[in-house]
Parts: sequence; structure tokens; C-alpha cells
Amino acid sequence: MDLKEQILKEQANKICQTYKIAKEEALERLRVKLAENKPLQELISNAKSAKEVYRTRDFKDFIKKAKKDIYYDLRTYQKNADNLADSHISTRERAPFLDDLFSQIDGYLKEAEVVLDLGGGLFPATFPFDKYPKLRTYIWVDKDKKAYELLEQENYAKVVLYNYPLNENPWEYYLPDGKTEFDLVFMLKLVPVMYRQHREQLGHIAQVPFRHALITGSKEAMVKKLDIQNRENRIITKFITDSGWQITKKIDLPNEFGFLVE
Repeated sequence: MDLKEQILKEQANKICQTYKIAKEEALERLRVKLAENKPLQELISNAKSAKEVYRTRDFKDFIKKAKKDIYYDLRTYQKNADNLADSHISTRERAPFLDDLFSQIDGYLKEAEVVLDLGGGLFPATFPFDKYPKLRTYIWVDKDKKAYELLEQENYAKVVLYNYPLNENPWEYYLPDGKTEFDLVFMLKLVPVMYRQHREQLGHIAQVPFRHALITGSKEAMVKKLDIQNRENRIITKFITDSGWQITKKIDLPNEFGFLVE
């Protein structure tokens, strides 16, 4: 094995230990990026060992940029996914456990006529509408323009899409005529994200009127192989307590956990 290939394989292995990416994909990404970097190619061809290369600023900058690109690429929508739900990592990683998720909240869904999905991304693409005939309206509110455009193309019969920040309108704006509260509100992986990025909006979210709400968090970081359950649990349980809600049921999946509250 020549030095260049040795270096690329060693770095691909390290990347796979940290990020949720297959080894061959990481290796191919590094090959493409190195092919675009003539100075680093020359440096490697003249080096006597991998350690000599690793000590250089050119290589450190190269691998830092490669990791950054992988991190952001994994978080973005994938154009060549087999189906809509698989086009984003948040719904893709939940896909193997959807049956388990819906079985744990089945009783609540069977009684729901109006569902509100806050910051739901592509979750409607995974929802089993045929299984819940009592459901009349699925209201989706998310500022994500790309998710909005993708869902809009699908033209789901029961889904009403609102492409707004969560604090844009009073909750009554989204309620159908004759309803004073939502039967079930989805806050899937939402609260910890809002806590980190838009903490000032949590007070508005705490005022949403509902019979029941499902609040979940991730056990592992979205892109990195990093256990974050304890951190997410602290944020969610504090939010529930501060909002004055009561936990009625705990939800547990291999990569996600949560609470049904009222």
C-alpha cells in the first residue's frame, strides 16, 4: 500500500469512529478532496512516513475541512434518497423503529382528531394516516423551507403546512374552527434543539393548548457517535416541570426516548 492510500484509510477509519458515515463513503470523500489539493499531494509524495505528513499544517487544515464538510453534509437533505423520509438523517435514523413508536402511542392517536406537529421536519412522510381514520387534520409548523417544499409536493390529504418560526403566530391561528385545543402535539427531538438555538421561544411553546403531547429527545447525537441522552433528558424534564405539565407515560426506542404529558 502506498503512503497516500495508507493515510486516507487511516483517516477514514478515524472519521467513522466519530461520525455516522460508512468507511467506504468517508474514504471516497477524502480521495475526492485530496485529488483537488495539489500541494498536499506533492507533500505526501515527498514524505517518508504518515507521521511526517500528519505534523504539517497543510494536512491538519485538510483533515479539519474534510471533517467539517462531512458534518454539515450529513445534516443536509440527501437528493438521491430512496424515499422522502430517508432524505434527512433525523427521520432516516428513526425509520427502523417507527412501528415501535406508533405502538407506544397508539391509544392516543386513535382518539385524536387534530394533531399538531411542531418542528416536525419530514415526520409526516412517515405517519401511517390510513391506520387512524378518526384523524381529520394534521397541522405541521416548521421554519424549515426545504422540508416545507418537499412535503408540499406530496400533497397529503390531511396535512396542513405552515412554514413559520414556532413563535410567529398565536396557537389559536392554527386551531381548526370549533377546537380550543389540539388532541395531540408532537415535539419530536424539538425541545433540546430549541433550548440550544432559540431558547427565547420555549415560553411560547409552553403555552400551546393540548390534551396530550409527545416530547422526545435523542439518545445519540444526530451526526456524531456521541451519547447525549442524559443532557437531553435534563433539558426536557426541566421544560416539562417549568411548563406545569404532568408525565403520563414514558416512551423508549433504541435511539430516542420521550414522555407523553398532559
